[in-house]
Amino acid sequence: MDKLFNSCEELDEIIRLMSTQLSDGSILSSEQKEDLKNKINEIIAQRDNFN
Repeated sequence: MDKLFNSCEELDEIIRLMSTQLSDGSILSSEQKEDLKNKINEIIAQRDNFN
């Protein structure tokens, strides 16, 4: 359950960041893009390990 909760929190953070970027028209920096990509990959890896 802890892993699921943590993944949900991380996904929420990603969705909020993406929503903010889309709504205000700002562009992600290279560092933010890399961070976002890494978080998404972590969530996918956790999901794969959970199954």
